[in-house]
Amino acid sequence: GLLFILEEERKNCAMITSEELAEHLAEWSRLSRKHGISPYLLPSCHASLRRELDGNLEAKTMLPLARKAEKEAFQQWQQSCQSLSKVRSEVAINLSKLVSRRLPSLGM
Repeated sequence: GLLFILEEERKNCAMITSEELAEHLAEWSRLSRKHGISPYLLPSCHASLRRELDGNLEAKTMLPLARKAEKEAFQQWQQSCQSLSKVRSEVAINLSKLVSRRLPSLGM
C-alpha cells in the first residue's frame, strides 16, 4: 500500500544530509515570502514565471520583424501622402485656372 510506495520513493531519492534539507526548506520559505505565496504554490508560480520569460524571449525574436514591418508601413504612408499632395496640387491649379477664366464673365 501507501507505506510501500513511500519506502520505494525514499529509496529512489538521492540521499541528502539534514543540513542540505534544511537549506532547501529555508530557500523554499524565502522564495514563498518573496513572492507572497504559500510554499505549496511555488511549483506553479515557477511554471508561470517560466512561461512569461519564454514569452518575452519570443517577443524579442519577433521585434526585428515588427520593426521592419513598421518601417515598410511608414514608407508606404509617406508615399501615399506625397501622392495625395501631388493630386491636390494638380486639382488646385485646375480650379485656379477655371476660376480665372470665369472671373471676366462675371465682371470681376
